[in-house]
Amino acid sequence: MFWIENGQISHPVNNFRFNESPVQMLARCDGLGAAVIPSGAEGGAIRVPVLRTHEFNLASTSEAI
Repeated sequence: MFWIENGQISHPVNNFRFNESPVQMLARCDGLGAAVIPSGAEGGAIRVPVLRTHEFNLASTSEAI
């Protein structure tokens, strides 16, 4: 997950909290990529697509792992 600022990747985001309806987020989706299996050590593998949406309310981030 990355923080996007002025259309450019600014820095990675470890953890974040959002105040957003998933239904509204999907309604504003204007781009969807192929499903990929992300690498990571937290649980099992899942297939997730890349999603681009507008006006997403990212409430806060944290450095916690």
